[in-house]
Amino acid sequence: MYVRRKPNRSGSTSVVVVEKKAGKVCYLKTIGVSSDQQEIDELMDLFGVFLLVLIGIELLDTIKVYLRRNVVHVEVVVLVAIIALARKVVVLKIEELSGNHILGIGVLIVSLSIAYYLIKKSGLLVCDLNDKDKSNALEKENE
Repeated sequence: MYVRRKPNRSGSTSVVVVEKKAGKVCYLKTIGVSSDQQEIDELMDLFGVFLLVLIGIELLDTIKVYLRRNVVHVEVVVLVAIIALARKVVVLKIEELSGNHILGIGVLIVSLSIAYYLIKKSGLLVCDLNDKDKSNALEKENE
């Protein structure tokens, strides 16, 4: 899924949520329509702010869990990175970027996707920071 500007026959522009299935573009939801370019930019910025709030909520949840249990949810951290990158892609004006920037963003997307897949496949959803302390205590007891 991604957000796209769609020119209409009337001359106005729609901001729509789009999904590709089997090589075909499916329009899921129209966020807004305007013929004023400034309003379209404001709609795109509004969607970026929504994603920023989502990032903040996920980070607060991660910090809350860490402070309670001294545990980091690896899956959530990678998801926050993916959401942050998605937000960056939504607010960027792709036509103003060089090929190297676009390639770099693509590499980041693929890297985070692979990391998320490996985390899900391995079952490493939580990283307990107390394990290190426990292993040090065991080593001291054995001495």
